[in-house]
Amino acid sequence: LNREYYFDLVRMDVAILKEFGEDIYQEIIETEELNNILKFLENDCLKFFTRIKNQVYALPFDPSVQILLYRKDLFDDAFLQRAYYELNREELTIPKNFEKYNKVAKFFSKKFNKKSPTEYGSTITFGSPVVAACDFLPRFLYETEGVIQNKNGDLKHDELKESLENYLETFEYSIKENNSWWRDSTQEFAKGNAAMAIVFSNHASYIADSKLSEVAGRVGGALIPGSNPLLGGGVIGISKHSPQVHECMEFFKWFYNTDITSALTLLGGSSPNFKEVEDFDLLSIYPWISVISESFNLGTRSLTQDATKEMTLSQFENIIGSAVRNIVNKNMNIEEAMRFIEIMYSSN
Repeated sequence: LNREYYFDLVRMDVAILKEFGEDIYQEIIETEELNNILKFLENDCLKFFTRIKNQVYALPFDPSVQILLYRKDLFDDAFLQRAYYELNREELTIPKNFEKYNKVAKFFSKKFNKKSPTEYGSTITFGSPVVAACDFLPRFLYETEGVIQNKNGDLKHDELKESLENYLETFEYSIKENNSWWRDSTQEFAKGNAAMAIVFSNHASYIADSKLSEVAGRVGGALIPGSNPLLGGGVIGISKHSPQVHECMEFFKWFYNTDITSALTLLGGSSPNFKEVEDFDLLSIYPWISVISESFNLGTRSLTQDATKEMTLSQFENIIGSAVRNIVNKNMNIEEAMRFIEIMYSSN
């Protein structure tokens, strides 16, 4: 390659780190400097953002994780609490699973409850196969307890079907327009059009901007239903072609300084420092910060089963997401989508 095309630092999505990281990054030697940074970033999920085959190739740059945003003012409203109880014979609480999520989403949808203060109960995001897969997979992981293959190496059929049915039901209670990207769903939630939204945390700061948001100061954050959030965001590593290793390490030392990561969070950015953020006095501005660290500890973004197939995460998410999109766009029914998934999955 011509020297002018070289880059010293390269950012990539964490979802493709295992697939492409070794081809793009040079291994970062575990010196005392690096160990100090890794200790600073200590977290159970750190391996997803740093390691390939137990070697450090990258560091978290703008990590994110799925969280549940909800209208705290609505969930705390005594009239709405009573109305929900009369309808469902259970308390109106933050949903811990996707069955309860759909009950609450239906209650807050005007189509099904004319007294709902919001037009929709939920947002939904499925602008591309990978985006749709990310929106759907927490349901599947919840049903399968994170093990998505059966003993024969096939996807767990009954759990997959139940998850797809649940997702299609959520679609009935969700905003249908402007759902291409997580930012779109966050903006719809910020307009006050939905009572709940499951989004990646790096998009949530938009809601705190009082000039753009109709719900600023009235939002709470929680673990997503089922407690199986997906990790997202980016990692950064040193290009294989870069001779500037010392300078890159100096950048890392600066970027992972507590003052920098705290300032980045205050400005609405996605901090790579999972722990120090909680000590920063931001909860009144970003109330969901309190659940981000716990969500990271629970998060994953990999084929979590004992893999029996040579399949990349990208291939898997594209298969699942294509089926999900075909279902919600009414190009396939659930049985047809199941056959599509099984054929594509078994052919890889």
